[in-house]
Amino acid sequence: SRILSSGNDSYGFTGLEAGSVYYAVAMGVNDSGAITTDVAVVKFSTLEVEKSEITFDMSVGSATYTGAAYSVKPTIATEQYVLIPWNKRVVDQMNDADFIKHCIKMRSDIENYVVTGEQKGVLDSCVPGRDYYLVAFGYQGGVATTGVTKIPFTTKSGGNPAECNFTFEVSDIQYDRAYMKITPSAKHTVFFWSVVEKAYFNQLSADKGTEEAMKSVLAESLAPFAHDFGNIHDALE
Repeated sequence: SRILSSGNDSYGFTGLEAGSVYYAVAMGVNDSGAITTDVAVVKFSTLEVEKSEITFDMSVGSATYTGAAYSVKPTIATEQYVLIPWNKRVVDQMNDADFIKHCIKMRSDIENYVVTGEQKGVLDSCVPGRDYYLVAFGYQGGVATTGVTKIPFTTKSGGNPAECNFTFEVSDIQYDRAYMKITPSAKHTVFFWSVVEKAYFNQLSADKGTEEAMKSVLAESLAPFAHDFGNIHDALE
């Protein structure tokens, strides 16, 4: 990170790696960006993570369209841990350390998934017809204190999208916005939708054909959510 400042100043850095060495660097610069002073350097180390002995007894029961019944019993009832469902294909592509970093980075609301003690209930935030893991790992002060414990489950299929019909309603049209409602004929069918400028789509269709143009538009729309779908191009197929 780089900060341009003047006078006495302070800044709290976040997102550093635990148990790592860093250097804080400061130097004077002029209007042209040229260095005008000696470089001041301070070395510091972040704290080591205190590993936890907590383990998890996990079970998953009957699946629903959007999740499954679950039960988790930690061996240490007072310690915090993350409990979250995640796309199985994404988890399988990473080792524990890489997945934990990925999970914490991608979920800015990770604190909402931090729990203590025995947990049981029914998950309700998943997509129909997909393979998942229910994932648990110890968590304290923004860092993981254990490796990953996970158990697989598959949500109930929402049906064949090719057999689903859709109705569209557009209302409250303003200069720069509009309200859209999309209603599928089958409640649990999984589908993507997007809004695209007509001229842009027509040009894509002329260059690639309608089917490939639609895939291009969807790929652009889904790119920010790659962590939920794994390989976007596989998902589009």
